[in-house]
Amino acid sequence: MFPNPHTRFARRRLRAGIVRARLWRVLGLLLWLLAPFAAADPVRVQVLLSETGGSYAELVEGLEQQLNARAPGQIRLQVQRVPEGTAQLAALLAEPPALIVPIGIRATALALRDAGSLPVLSLLIPQASYTALLNAAPTTTGQKRSAIYLDQPLSRQLDLLQALLPGARRIATLTGPTSQAQTAELQALSTQRGLRLATQSVADGANPIQALTPLLEQAEVLLALPDPAVFNRASLQAILLTTYRSGVPVLGFSQAYVRAGALAAVHSTAQQIGRQAGDWLAELARSGQWQLGAPRYPTYYSVSVNRQVAQSLGIHVADEATLLAQLRKRDPVQP
Repeated sequence: MFPNPHTRFARRRLRAGIVRARLWRVLGLLLWLLAPFAAADPVRVQVLLSETGGSYAELVEGLEQQLNARAPGQIRLQVQRVPEGTAQLAALLAEPPALIVPIGIRATALALRDAGSLPVLSLLIPQASYTALLNAAPTTTGQKRSAIYLDQPLSRQLDLLQALLPGARRIATLTGPTSQAQTAELQALSTQRGLRLATQSVADGANPIQALTPLLEQAEVLLALPDPAVFNRASLQAILLTTYRSGVPVLGFSQAYVRAGALAAVHSTAQQIGRQAGDWLAELARSGQWQLGAPRYPTYYSVSVNRQVAQSLGIHVADEATLLAQLRKRDPVQP
């Protein structure tokens, strides 16, 4: 006998229904498992600018680009110039953000003073300035305050010095009230590298040339440390002219100083600082824990060389890409 076609059709429909039911159960299970990973509203981060335009705009651009690459859709930046007074800042923070990111000294000073329990990550600020502002600010519990310093670690500066001038053994530096605290570390690092360090202190308001002239007699290279009592608009050209006449190259700490007449410098651009901040914020967003940890030195950096100065002093210098590669090989922190 042949099977009833109506019976065959009913069996097919039954089997299809069972398959569909199983598929829906599997789909429901997958949706339940993936629910914790569903897209959530972006976390708000308040960026406070000391000034608008220039380096501040470049930093924000680097920060946004890195967040789009590393944490797309996870963080919403609210960028604004820092308000003038406490009341305006309190109103701005009435709806607390997950993190406050002040850029520059002025914004950092206000944020550290008025942020309360909110975490603060300061950018585009020298180490000495950040430490002074942090010490003057109200204390907080937990890892709520941190920074990416603008200046480079001393070890990296000495690495560049030895890559540029491998035969140099006698180095000198001028220290002021801000940089005096680095003397012990610089001395230890110099000794480790077989370098002899000569230092001379400059009082606030004093003429640095008076301290510099006898110092150059015992130096093959002058290492410039960021200190407004030593290197400022009034003294920079005089220092560079004095060292140039003595045949002593200057290792600077910014690209602007290289353009002005320093032999070379390792430095980080505002966009590179923003890029590193984007990496850090992406890490925080992934963890969901807005505990900042210790301040960090720049991860991304560049090398600049003044070829005209090198030629005038009779110094053969490798190209900037080669010098940068040499520094990265020695650097314990890689991006």
